Amino acid sequence: MGNSRQCLFLFSLLFIYYNQTSILEELTILSSKSFKNVILDKITDVDIQSKISILNHFDPNITHSFDLMHEHLLLFFMSINKKEAIVMMDELKKKWSSALKNNNHDWIDKKNTVQIYWIVEYFKKSNIELWFINNNEDIDYKYYSCLTLLDLWQEDYFIPEIGSKDYFLEKMKRPWSQQKYRLSVKDKKSINLRVDKEIERKLNNLCYDLKLTKSQLIELAIEQINKSKH
Repeated sequence: MGNSRQCLFLFSLLFIYYNQTSILEELTILSSKSFKNVILDKITDVDIQSKISILNHFDPNITHSFDLMHEHLLLFFMSINKKEAIVMMDELKKKWSSALKNNNHDWIDKKNTVQIYWIVEYFKKSNIELWFINNNEDIDYKYYSCLTLLDLWQEDYFIPEIGSKDYFLEKMKRPWSQQKYRLSVKDKKSINLRVDKEIERKLNNLCYDLKLTKSQLIELAIEQINKSKH
């Protein structure tokens, strides 16, 4: 399987295309109903059944790996005529390029399990579920699901009671920064030091020159002293 983020993005776009709705909008409106049931309702809907839809090619009750979702995408394009497939692929390419251009997810660390679970919970508290198919517990799956949800969210799309994408991200990043700081100092102990004014001046100058905090400078000095002993 190639690009997992791209696979999730394309899969969801096709779902939105054939249902003429927004995943984000529907989740906020139907917050009292699990999204899994919403999808099951759509599959049994007469209007949906009468169309060729990607929903015909997967069962939302089972856990989907990236490879399985990729197979569903291939099956979908094989089920429609060549001309329609080419037109749709061109449109999907444009949307994918736009998503890559307009979204910077560098602040989300793929290796930071704590952060990923925190983001998932933040979405849930905002009445936004990560996905419309059965979500497995694989941390990579959760990570790419977080990215895909943000990729899908258009810059100009305003969600009632949540706001714009930029507003939501700013709101989310602030508490994460606080949480990140709390985690970073959790195992650290505060100590008080008394030094001469001249030492304090030199300490401040070193911190400024090296762009370090006082605690970082002390840690660095201790490491250097320990290394010199060996």
